[in-house]
Amino acid sequence: MRLHRRVKLQLTLFALVALVAGAIMIFGYIKLPTMLFGTGRYPVTAQFPQAAGLYASSNVTYRGTEVGRVTNVELTDTGVDATLELKSGVAIPSNLTAQVHSASAIGEQYVSLTPRDATSRPLRGGDVIPVSHTATPPDISNLLDATSTALQAIPNDNLRTAVDDANRQLALFYHPVLLG
Repeated sequence: MRLHRRVKLQLTLFALVALVAGAIMIFGYIKLPTMLFGTGRYPVTAQFPQAAGLYASSNVTYRGTEVGRVTNVELTDTGVDATLELKSGVAIPSNLTAQVHSASAIGEQYVSLTPRDATSRPLRGGDVIPVSHTATPPDISNLLDATSTALQAIPNDNLRTAVDDANRQLALFYHPVLLG
């Protein structure tokens, strides 16, 4: 069966479009070279006193913009070392603070990098952010225990008055017209 010239042209054009679309998907969206060879990224280690819910594949942000991912969280004798894979195209000052934050109410954690001195040299592969320049959120169970202890120290009548007054103040703050 012989194909007409028009059909051959259409098949060639389709193959070319499919090839370009595949290349865009592989290099632009999936970022296969980065995934396989690590090109365009460099590792930095952040030392934290505790893991604070941090896990591999957590986001890393710099001034609110995603600049990498946590690739490994490893227990050490003094705390936790988190390996951060950062994008090469972003100049992040080496004099910075790394903080673990919650991205949502369910506790999805991420690392936020905040500059301490924006004029310091940029981070390089292999740099270590020491524990003195890192922070983790307070343990929620300790916070709940302290709150429970504080509430138990207040007599019930006084607690009810304090809660009612706080409710009244919040209502005034949010709806001043309603309560006059």
